[in-house]
Amino acid sequence: MILSTDLILKGGNPYDFINHPVYMNIYGIMYNYVVIPFYKMLSGVSHERLLLLAHRAATGVFIFLSCSIVALIMLRLKIKPIFIYGAFIIQYASLIFFVTPLSKPDSLGMFLFLLCIYIPWRNDYSRNSLILSIIFGLLSFYTKIYFVLGTIMLLSYVFFYISKEKGLKWMTVFFASLLLSLFFVNRYYESYIYYTIIHHINANSYNIHSNNYHHIKYLLYQLYYFGKHSAGLIMFLLLILIYNIYKHIDYYKYIKIDYKIIKNPFFTHQISLFTYCAYISMIVLVLILGGSNGAWMIYFFQIYLPFFLISTIALTNNYNVLRHISIILLSLSVYTSYSYCLFWAVIPPMGVFSIDPSEIFMNRNVEAQWRQYNSLIQKGKNILVAAPLSISAVSRGQKVYDSGFSCYRNEVMPKNPVLKKIFSNDFDGYNELFMETIEKQILNKQFDIIILYKDHYEGGGVTNTFIRNINDIDKNYQVKFSSNFQFLHSREKYFMSVYYPRQ
Repeated sequence: MILSTDLILKGGNPYDFINHPVYMNIYGIMYNYVVIPFYKMLSGVSHERLLLLAHRAATGVFIFLSCSIVALIMLRLKIKPIFIYGAFIIQYASLIFFVTPLSKPDSLGMFLFLLCIYIPWRNDYSRNSLILSIIFGLLSFYTKIYFVLGTIMLLSYVFFYISKEKGLKWMTVFFASLLLSLFFVNRYYESYIYYTIIHHINANSYNIHSNNYHHIKYLLYQLYYFGKHSAGLIMFLLLILIYNIYKHIDYYKYIKIDYKIIKNPFFTHQISLFTYCAYISMIVLVLILGGSNGAWMIYFFQIYLPFFLISTIALTNNYNVLRHISIILLSLSVYTSYSYCLFWAVIPPMGVFSIDPSEIFMNRNVEAQWRQYNSLIQKGKNILVAAPLSISAVSRGQKVYDSGFSCYRNEVMPKNPVLKKIFSNDFDGYNELFMETIEKQILNKQFDIIILYKDHYEGGGVTNTFIRNINDIDKNYQVKFSSNFQFLHSREKYFMSVYYPRQ
C-alpha cells in the first residue's frame, strides 16, 4: 500500500502495465488517495517517518469513525448509554486486532460500508439517501471489494421489506453504475481489474460445498473463537430466545410473500435492518469469506460484529426485566473481547492479568533489530530486501522489488475461458523481465546488501519469490548474520538473513 501511495505522490500510476509486478496492489485505490491529505498535514515530520505515519494516522481515524457510526445508530435506537459505551469498546478493541490497524484499507472500507447502510436508514430510505448509499458503495468497492456488500444488503432489504419497485430500481442503478465505473477505471488503471478482481477469483479456492477440509476447519475455528470473543452477548441472545420463544416462532409462522403488487415489500412482516444485515453477513462469511486463509477473524469483526452488536443490544429496550442480567453479560463480552483482541495480540496467553517479563525484553529486542536493519538499509545504495522491510527502503527513496503483493504476480491472469477473451493481457513477459533484472544484478554483485526471509508459519526453506535460484545467491553472496524478526502487533514472525557480496 505504501509503495503505491509513494508512486502516486511522484505522479506515477501503480496500475500501469509497465509497473508490474513491483507496484502490485491487490486492494483498491481509494485508500491511497485518502492518505494523501494526511501526508500533507504531517509534512513537518521527517520523510523517513512520514509515509508510514500518514497511513497509520488515516487508519486510526477511520477505525474511530467506524465505531462512532455504530454508536450513532444505537443512540438513534434510544439504547441506554452504558450499553453504547460497552459496544463501542468491543468494536474498537476488535478493530485494533491483528492487521486491521496497519497500513491497510480495511478501516476506510468499513467506514464507507457502514455509511452505505446508516444514511438510508437514518433518512427513511429517501431518494437522495439511496443515491448517497450507491456512491459510498462504489467508493467502498474501490477501497476493498468485499465492502460493497453494504450497498447490496441495503438495497436488497429495500426490496424485501420496503418496496419491491424501489429495490429493483435502485439495484439496477447501482449495478449499472458499477459496470460503467469499471469501464473507465480499466481504461486509466490498466491492471486494476487483474489485481483486485481476477486475482481474488483465482486465489479464493474456498467453497463450503468443496472437499477442501482445511478451509472449512479454518471457518469453524473462527466461529468458535467468535463465540469466545462475544460470549456474554451470545448468552444474552440465547436467554431471549428461551424467554420468549413462542413470539419468535409466531413471527416466522405468519410471514407471507407478496409478489403481486410491485410497490409493496416482498415480505409482509418487517424485521430490523440490522438484524437482516447480521443474517446476510453471516451467510456470506460461511459460504464465501470465512474459509479464506490469511484473514483470521478480520471478516467477522468488520462485516458481522457491528450488526451483531446493534441487533443484540437493541433487544435490551424490549426486555427491561432482563436489564440487570444484560448489563452483566455485556460486561462479560467487554472482558472477553478485550482479552482476545488486545491481550492476545500484545502478551502471550498466560492469563489476562498476568505479566510476562520476557515480553518487555522481547519488545526492546525487536526495536533494536528494527534499528539495526534500518541502519543497514540506509547505508546501502542498491539493495534487495524482503517485503517486510520495503517500507524502510521506500522511506529512504531506494528502489524496492517487492511491494508485499509482488509474490502474486503469476495469479492475475484469468483462468475462465470467457474472461480470458475479455482480459487478454499476458503478464508473463513482465514477470520474466522482472526476474531477469534481479538475476543479472545478483550475478554481477550489483546489490550492496540482500535481506531474505522465510516465514516461520509456513515452515521450510522457501525464500523470497523474486529469487529464482538460491544457488546464485550462495555463489556470489555470503550470509553476514541471521536473526529472528517479529512484528509486535500482528505477532508475525520471520527469520531474516543478511547477505553481502563475496570478495
